[in-house]
Amino acid sequence: MAQTIKLKRSSTSGAAPTTSQLELGEVAINTYDGKMYIKKDVGGTESIVEITGGSGGSSNLSGLSDVTISSLQTDQILKYNGSAWVNADNTATTSSAILVEYQFTATASQTTFTGSDDNNETLSYTAGAIQVFLNGIFLDSAVDYTATSGTSIVLAETVDANDYLQVVAFKKKIGDGNVSVDTFTGDDSTTAFTLSVNPGDENNTRVFIDGVYQSKSNYSVSGTTLTFSTAPPTGTAVEVEIGNRVVTLDTLSDLDLPDDVKLRLGTGQDLQIYHDGSNSYIDESGTGELRLRSNEIELRDMSNNVLAKFSSGGANNLYYGGSSKLATTNDGVTVTGDVEADEFIGDVRGAVLFKAQAGETLAKGEVVYISGISGNTTIVSKADADDASKMPAFGLVAAAASSGNPVDIYTNGILSGIDTSSYSEGDELFVSTTAGSLTATPPTGESAALQKIGKVTRSASSGSIFIVGAGRSNAVPNLDNGDIFIGNASNRAVSASLNTKIEDYLDGGTSTASFASITATTYSNLPTVFTVFGRSSNTNISLSNGTFTVVGRSQNTAIGVL
Repeated sequence: MAQTIKLKRSSTSGAAPTTSQLELGEVAINTYDGKMYIKKDVGGTESIVEITGGSGGSSNLSGLSDVTISSLQTDQILKYNGSAWVNADNTATTSSAILVEYQFTATASQTTFTGSDDNNETLSYTAGAIQVFLNGIFLDSAVDYTATSGTSIVLAETVDANDYLQVVAFKKKIGDGNVSVDTFTGDDSTTAFTLSVNPGDENNTRVFIDGVYQSKSNYSVSGTTLTFSTAPPTGTAVEVEIGNRVVTLDTLSDLDLPDDVKLRLGTGQDLQIYHDGSNSYIDESGTGELRLRSNEIELRDMSNNVLAKFSSGGANNLYYGGSSKLATTNDGVTVTGDVEADEFIGDVRGAVLFKAQAGETLAKGEVVYISGISGNTTIVSKADADDASKMPAFGLVAAAASSGNPVDIYTNGILSGIDTSSYSEGDELFVSTTAGSLTATPPTGESAALQKIGKVTRSASSGSIFIVGAGRSNAVPNLDNGDIFIGNASNRAVSASLNTKIEDYLDGGTSTASFASITATTYSNLPTVFTVFGRSSNTNISLSNGTFTVVGRSQNTAIGVL
């Protein structure tokens, strides 16, 4: 039957309760004045708080100076915004709330409840997602009522007038409780039973033997194995209920988990996602692989800058500062910018260059030598074949640079975009005696170093040169007429006059050659004419003793005897 809760009340105008008449938490009502009172206790001091009411404009909660309700509207509620109590719209409570409560006051013999409730809320629910209470008593959906239409509740028995029916309708599903049931038969010896699902721990199971609930202390769970402390008797029916929850997130704005609380996925809970207070983790703790599958995958930082991009069947790119620096291609990889490594193994295709600093203003295509170093940076200046201190050349300037600025120097490969119109295709180019210049004519004279630095591959105003021979002069330099290369006392090759060196070796540099001795020897088959050449037209051959005889083809000729 219906239950009515009556509060302390008075119908006398102006009557108000005293602190001795009310207990903390008790409410008193003046039915004449339409006022409600409560008692509060602050630091041992008790007082009565009057909640006054009126029509129209505004109402104040006495004793709470920061609470003001103004311009009241239908469906508004009072809400604390962090600094004050303010009016707030409550229309969303039935349309977006997780659960909605409907309240009906019954009439005599009523069984069906539908339409608007006592608060003018229209009954609406999802079948299987409600709880029904009659006068505070929870009703069994399988016995006490039928709720299938979504708009009405039909009780199995009639109710009395003023009975109170409460319907709690769950509007947003956050989870389903699924239960798997495994059954076994006891044999008085087996204690371990294999379950069809890993429950995680004992708290997700309920065990019955012949319908009798078993305490958690009577068994343990490890993985899919349930082990009893005592084997179930022979012939007994063992029933194991395994509960799990399926969580639906599409109706939630956020799912908040504390630090070190893991979102675990999989029967064996192999995939785990969590935050430890400092770092975030995605762990694949099983024996399988962690696979990210998509036709396009991008990794971005918190400022939405692309760090890496992976495309199905296309280029995969690594980025720096928003620009792609390494991209895979059908033939390998393409690098934009510089590559530094301790060692390169394999073929190199394309130009080879080094970073340097311009020692003077340099134009594209000028030939340079290493003129110094600044810190760890090489300094380069214009090479000059006529100046040994500015040779050998180490390459060509890739792009114009002013003094003191960075510059790239090509030491091998093709340099394009330079004026080669004064040359012919195939011309070999040498370092010129004009600083920084190239020439197709090898420099002459022993003072000019001879270094071939490249070859014209395209003759045009925007032509190209294939650079070779950087870093060394030719093995055989220029040599003046009548000079020879000969080793000096330092065992190095130097140039010298052929005539001068012959004199030095024959007579120590005097004008007349002298011979310490000549061993007498007979030579046969000499020519008819035997001629001795000396420094001048008068050449004397002196013999200290004996006869110098030349035996010709037909006669003996005495040269002379002293």
